[in-house]
Amino acid sequence: MTNAKDIKSYIWRDWATVAERKRKYWADRPEAGWRASAVLWQHFKFLHPEWPRPAERVADLVHHVRIAQLLQRASNDLSAD
Repeated sequence: MTNAKDIKSYIWRDWATVAERKRKYWADRPEAGWRASAVLWQHFKFLHPEWPRPAERVADLVHHVRIAQLLQRASNDLSAD
């Protein structure tokens, strides 16, 4: 059973430290991230077998191409320094 002390402890925890620990956990375990991604993909496909629809795939590709362009531009800007 949850009590008021537990709720207050949760609310007032150091959320910046929690976020940093999560970031470090996933950064130190890239394979775990890939596994989690695969499980989420499978779950979503179970809930929505039609996903992704062709229009969603096109939008996703456009987004990825744009990100790749921005990363390339940033890389070029850094190498010019």
